[in-house]
Amino acid sequence: MNNVIKLESVKYENFILNIVIIIFYVKKMNERNPNENRFIVNNTNNNEEKTYKNRRSNQLIPDSKGYQDKLDFLRKNLQLNNEILKAIVIYPSGQTLERIDTRQEFPPHGPLIIAKLLQMLGFKVYVLPVHDKEDIRINFKKIINANLIAVSALTSPTYALLRSAIFYLDFCLKNWNISACKKPLRIIGGFHASYFPEITLTELNGDILIQGEGEQILYDLFGKNPKKLEEINGLFWINSDNEIKRPNVHAKKWQNFNKTPFPAFNLLPKDSFLLKNRVPISTNPKKKIGYGMKSISLLCARGCPFNCYFCGSQPEIIRYKKPKKIRDYLLKMIDKYDIDSFVISDETFTMNYSWVENFCEAVEDLGLAWSVTTRVDRLSPKILSRMKKAGCKEIKIGAESGDDRILTSMNKNINVKQLEVGVNMIANEGILVKLLLIHGLPGENLKSTQNTIKFLEKIKKYVHRVTVFSFRPLPGSYIWEHPEEFHLKSIIPDDVSGIHHELNHYWGSILEYEQVKIGRKLLNKYVNDTFPVISILNKEVKPELIQVISK
Repeated sequence: MNNVIKLESVKYENFILNIVIIIFYVKKMNERNPNENRFIVNNTNNNEEKTYKNRRSNQLIPDSKGYQDKLDFLRKNLQLNNEILKAIVIYPSGQTLERIDTRQEFPPHGPLIIAKLLQMLGFKVYVLPVHDKEDIRINFKKIINANLIAVSALTSPTYALLRSAIFYLDFCLKNWNISACKKPLRIIGGFHASYFPEITLTELNGDILIQGEGEQILYDLFGKNPKKLEEINGLFWINSDNEIKRPNVHAKKWQNFNKTPFPAFNLLPKDSFLLKNRVPISTNPKKKIGYGMKSISLLCARGCPFNCYFCGSQPEIIRYKKPKKIRDYLLKMIDKYDIDSFVISDETFTMNYSWVENFCEAVEDLGLAWSVTTRVDRLSPKILSRMKKAGCKEIKIGAESGDDRILTSMNKNINVKQLEVGVNMIANEGILVKLLLIHGLPGENLKSTQNTIKFLEKIKKYVHRVTVFSFRPLPGSYIWEHPEEFHLKSIIPDDVSGIHHELNHYWGSILEYEQVKIGRKLLNKYVNDTFPVISILNKEVKPELIQVISK
């Protein structure tokens, strides 16, 4: 009842809110710098930013002398196996994606798959997730003793953090007077590196940059039959004249994902990849919800065929691991770590019903609880029933918005009615529902926010959890590639650094931005009041949800 009253209050307060927005808009326009032509997120101190600009403007390509000798040395010793070669994989440590500030996220699969591949190729591998330059300082000796540094520029939102850490590493190398020939060979990879190869290669002081997926390229670099750099598609490197050389063609997608190894989680402390409170173990309506105490993250497939305009991933055919291989891996994790649950990180788990059926058959007798992420238009009562029987306890749905206009403009190819039906269907099968929303998408205003709140109010009895992200224009996305269509401000990669809870002015006028800010406060208040983040271990099933999952 209280939520209904709040919705009515929002409706009657629109007039006053609009007046406040207009007043604020006029005030901002009077204060605005006439030379300002874009929004800038400053993620580095002035000295660092000046250095980065100098690197770009003066084309000060980092030490490249001797990189071919280093590469040849690594290849020769890997073939002869007469010396222990050390590699260290550096990547930005994940930040919380939930409303719980102290929540720890699962480590990313990408850099840990690279770590496992390097192990398979003969390297002794270390991994170093970096939060800040202090991690570089503590591990500096280990870094300089390595023969190879693999730097993973995972995403644009975490790039500034990584760049600052690598800049500090180069500062330390210079102060220690470590010559170019003694510096480890540095290879750069990751999504951000693939989208901005030349500037990333320069800023991160790399010798070689891998554009695209790294499996085949690593085999071409360090396998039994290594190729010349000019023969490897998807490589950027710096030649003897300090010129960046680029491939004639992009690297092909790694088609046999079943051959891709599982991540080298064993190189990390247990408490960084074996997490608790991630997957509901029990959804018995007569009891409190019990959560798994030893959950791992699992990637069963790579790719997504959909083209949501806000997503940085390009649409592609999904490539799967075989269910038997996944089962064998889970059995090893049970034996070694006594896991009780796992979180599947695939973008659209239920895309292929036949594969899902085979997966459920493979894992059903393991007694593990698990959760997935998918779309409401890729669900059916039959497949949900099969998933529940095999141990699925929670399904995360990328709803994004409760406003049809926003969903259409973002090319989601679903509508609010489909979301309502899908969420109802999941809950009626006795599986918990978590909704993922993105607020502040281009075109967002008070009306679309109110529609999202009304949507949540309508389906709240079926929903267990809700997470709200703030929109960011991600490199590679349709929005990024078509800024005029979405009234995007002029932006550079630095503008999208930071995690997805921060609200920034990426599109539209100040008046439109103020509507987004007010709408976000209203949405946050509703979500926090209706779906509070309390102690997860003591969380009880909501009475409304009990009625649904008891059927």
